[in-house]
Amino acid sequence: MNAVSPICLTDLVPALRWSDPAMVGPVLWHARLVEGWWSSLPLPRVLDIAGATWLSHSLARLAAEQWSHLELGDFLPCLRATQVDLDEIAEPVRGALLATAGSWERLVSATPAAISSWGLPESCGPLDLISTATWRAIQPLAGEQARVPTPSPALMVEAVRTLANWLPQSAPEHVHHAMAYLGAATGAAPNAEDTAGSEEAQPHQSPATRAIRTLRALRANRD
Repeated sequence: MNAVSPICLTDLVPALRWSDPAMVGPVLWHARLVEGWWSSLPLPRVLDIAGATWLSHSLARLAAEQWSHLELGDFLPCLRATQVDLDEIAEPVRGALLATAGSWERLVSATPAAISSWGLPESCGPLDLISTATWRAIQPLAGEQARVPTPSPALMVEAVRTLANWLPQSAPEHVHHAMAYLGAATGAAPNAEDTAGSEEAQPHQSPATRAIRTLRALRANRD
């Protein structure tokens, strides 16, 4: 029998233990997670429900918006024990890091406030670098191996939102369904609050299950 990890987000991010729920709640809100989940729900369960992209992006926002004075290695202590070669990082974050920090260690030792002053290129902002670090912090808990260069969750969310805004209403229904799935899976859906009631009324499905259903629907429409 596989034991469920008892680790909660507060174990990964000690600063959350003394945080005001009213301050962090809006950033960590998710339609399918209970209130105050960060101190009670095991992280593997959170990742199964909300996904690694959403959690990484949310943590990056917390670091940048509420703990900009903390080094990333203090905000997420596990980062100090994480060895990362910049060749393992996807573009454009890799190029931005090479041109500014020069190494993963300097990124981890920097505060979000300091990162904002690095003179980053327009294609890669501070949140993109920070979310890449938060992704690496939770990656082991998600059971994912770094088979491809580490992406930036912030860039992934922005890419999904860009596609959603561009997608014409005249696009086929199954394309809209696929776009809606990407929005929900990454946390990029613009009206997550509006869909909370309908989501809660549905039986629980893991991200993997929803992906399989979406792929089957796409294949059916193609055939």
